[in-house]
Amino acid sequence: MTALPLAVSPDLRRRAITVAVEVADRLRSPEPVAASARRARRPAGHPVWDASSLLLGHPGVALLHATMSVADPSWAAATHAHMAAASGGAGADLVPAAVLHGSVHGGYPKLLRTLAEAVAVACTHQVEAQARRVAHDGPGLAVADYDVVSGLAGKGRLLLALGDDRSSEALHTALGHLVACTRPVTAHDAAVPGWWCRPGDCVEFPQGYLDVGLAHGIAGPLALMALAHDRGHRVEGMPDAMRTIVDWLLRRAVRDEHGPMWPSRIGFAQEIGDEPVVPDAVKAAWCYGTAGVARALHLAGIALGDRMLCATAVQALRGAALRPWSEADLVGPTICHGAAGLLQVVLRVSERDPDPVLLNAAGLLAQRVLYDLDRTAPFGFRHAHRTRAGRVVGVDEPGLLQGAAGVALVLATFAHHPGTVGPDVWDAPLMLS
Repeated sequence: MTALPLAVSPDLRRRAITVAVEVADRLRSPEPVAASARRARRPAGHPVWDASSLLLGHPGVALLHATMSVADPSWAAATHAHMAAASGGAGADLVPAAVLHGSVHGGYPKLLRTLAEAVAVACTHQVEAQARRVAHDGPGLAVADYDVVSGLAGKGRLLLALGDDRSSEALHTALGHLVACTRPVTAHDAAVPGWWCRPGDCVEFPQGYLDVGLAHGIAGPLALMALAHDRGHRVEGMPDAMRTIVDWLLRRAVRDEHGPMWPSRIGFAQEIGDEPVVPDAVKAAWCYGTAGVARALHLAGIALGDRMLCATAVQALRGAALRPWSEADLVGPTICHGAAGLLQVVLRVSERDPDPVLLNAAGLLAQRVLYDLDRTAPFGFRHAHRTRAGRVVGVDEPGLLQGAAGVALVLATFAHHPGTVGPDVWDAPLMLS
């Protein structure tokens, strides 16, 4: 990634916001967006269009328009249109766009009260169901119990954004449960961290495993604890729980001459020391990779007042920037597995800890994302799906996580759009802010 040094020029930022606005305009009307998404050819194993999903459907597109509306209120109509198109089954997925729109323009008070109650109830039910299952079956989780995408960490971040008394009460319940998940448990007659996942959750690890990444691993709960702590939520044992996760992640890092990096998962045999920890690839992505873990560590360093930990996170991102691009294992321009996800992490970490290598990396990554602009594609960018055979297939996706809306939001952040600054902006559900 260092072959083409690049200063972050005003011209590059102007190009980024121009493209972001162009993509937003392509995504303005819900009906043609949904029609194009439904028509898109998807390889086996690729998620289908889900109109009510924050990550894959209308709510994520609404979040793009809500962000754009901070500087230009004319986008607010598109925000509402996509929220209305999703509202039949969206529920909690509407929270990020509704919170952002409401904070700027007002509105949605009844919807936000309804969503706050729904998320609080869902969170409490999930905690209770998990406790009953563990009491009956013994230790062992599934990633969906605690992760960012569908577990307690993700629900907790919605509650943090909602911010009312009912949400805060449920948030403290979720945080207390996540704190408990950091206490050791016994599996196969050995002590392992409490977030150990049962074998049935991943056939690759017959004795179970520990998930590392931000999307599905323990880095997600760490980021939530740090964000909540920084916003004044104090839960008994939470600083110690953060330290437990931090220490474990630092022990599980694999290092080369550029700094620390992390595998996607740690198998049981690796955890107890019977097998070495070797990265399956030098991933630099948001979901499973060094970028997401580094941001979680950086947030924890801020919350705990640990400048050395923040420096370690910066070093990890510097390493991702300094390694050859061919080793980054990034596919396409989108957030989940692509260049936009790494770029967004670099931007967020650089806000607090500006670094020349990261500044250079941000420019290079923005340039790489912009290179993938395809004006023949209905949404301007295509998600690059890697098949099991290793072939990369372009898929027309409009959404937040694997689609054009997410790419546009990262480009807007790169361009310093005012809608990308604040406590509950668009990347909050990705646990980056």
